[in-house]
Amino acid sequence: MWGADASGGIINIITSKARKGFHGNILAEAGSFNSQKISTTLSNKTDRYFVELNANKISADGFSTYEPKKGAADYGKRGDDLGLEEDGYKNTTYNFQIGLNITDNDDVSMSYKKIDSKYDYDYGYGYATDSIGLESKLEHYFKAADYTHRSEKTNTKFRMSQSKFDRTNDTFNAKSKINEFLIESTMDYASSSALTVGLNKQNFEDINNLNKYSTKAVFISNTNSFDKLTLSQALRYDNNNKFDEKVTGKLGIKYNFTKKLNISSNYGTAYNAPTLSHLSYTSTLKPETTKSFDLNFEYDDLKVTYFENKIKDMIDYGFSPSFHYFNSDGESRLKGYEVSYKKDIFKDTLIGLNYTHLKAQNSSGEDFARRAKRQVGFAVDYYGIDKLHLNINGSYIGTRYDSTNKTGASTGNYTVWNSVANYKINKTFSTYLKVDNLFNKYYQTIDGYATAERSAYIGLKATF
Repeated sequence: MWGADASGGIINIITSKARKGFHGNILAEAGSFNSQKISTTLSNKTDRYFVELNANKISADGFSTYEPKKGAADYGKRGDDLGLEEDGYKNTTYNFQIGLNITDNDDVSMSYKKIDSKYDYDYGYGYATDSIGLESKLEHYFKAADYTHRSEKTNTKFRMSQSKFDRTNDTFNAKSKINEFLIESTMDYASSSALTVGLNKQNFEDINNLNKYSTKAVFISNTNSFDKLTLSQALRYDNNNKFDEKVTGKLGIKYNFTKKLNISSNYGTAYNAPTLSHLSYTSTLKPETTKSFDLNFEYDDLKVTYFENKIKDMIDYGFSPSFHYFNSDGESRLKGYEVSYKKDIFKDTLIGLNYTHLKAQNSSGEDFARRAKRQVGFAVDYYGIDKLHLNINGSYIGTRYDSTNKTGASTGNYTVWNSVANYKINKTFSTYLKVDNLFNKYYQTIDGYATAERSAYIGLKATF
């Protein structure tokens, strides 16, 4: 039901709500690479309205984003060892929200967000060098207005939003805008059943070259629960004036054998339309279409998932004769399985483990570049000391190559450890210390692109 950008799933970010009364917090952090961060949240809420302001400011001298490629004489040395320029970063973000309860069942809200950032960068891919003075500037604006009506059985939302993006890299500038209108209504009916219907319209515009297109859509989803069985269905129709019409959908089923044991499965179709950025390089691109299937088994703290995605006309990129996007021939496949486990192994100790095994190949059976076949994540949390929380976490990345069909530099087979300590000083103040790359592992995720050495950060937070 989420449309052309949701073939891989949706991350639903729900920000904290203003609590009744006046509240606030302020956070200060400093650490490696001369990094500094200060942020604050102020809010006031009554029975009739709420107001909330968030502000963030971050700066860091950083480190060189370029490092010698694998096989070079200086491979393994970081930028500081080679006298390379530090590539810094700055970000200032403001977010303001206001809401009013018109009646017990009706409320309106508005939000405004601005992100203003700068970062230094180096030229890459094939001709990576330590480039002096290259800077990218980003100015992003987000505005939204919502109206929500609630009744005993239904919840209806109207939303209007606009996003503006202004990006400058050296002498290149790109400006774009997205206007969106949404109507969505959810109705509870029968016993443990819900129906959602909606209309959605999006206008995309490349301001500099006047390239634009729009999408109109209608969607419906339904969920039914029958004791231990849950069924879900979704259907969406998209009419894009630049591409063909699309009908996509999903079917899901879940059965709870006991409170601890369940099995579920989903099958769905989706598509990804080329973005304005894609089309500015290659105007003839087609949308990529996806068929996906997953099977899930859960018992207590253990979850196992098998997944398979088949992607037709997958959008990829190349550099010859110049940078461009293209649709890969045939059907690409990404399949594998995931295993996750989280358990209190002792009274105050929580352990978390996850493993992903991925097979990602194009229509010719060649492995995709920069996708690790195996990945392991782990974390241990200890709460046995009053007011103190200790955490150690990390990840292992298995075999991975920088180019298609297991060619190019091997950038995998490494483990990175991190740690965090949080301490609650009193009712108002808390502090933390985090150390990333605890054992100072040298690694590259992409051949010739640097990653951070061991780095430490300390923060103090006041809440009132």
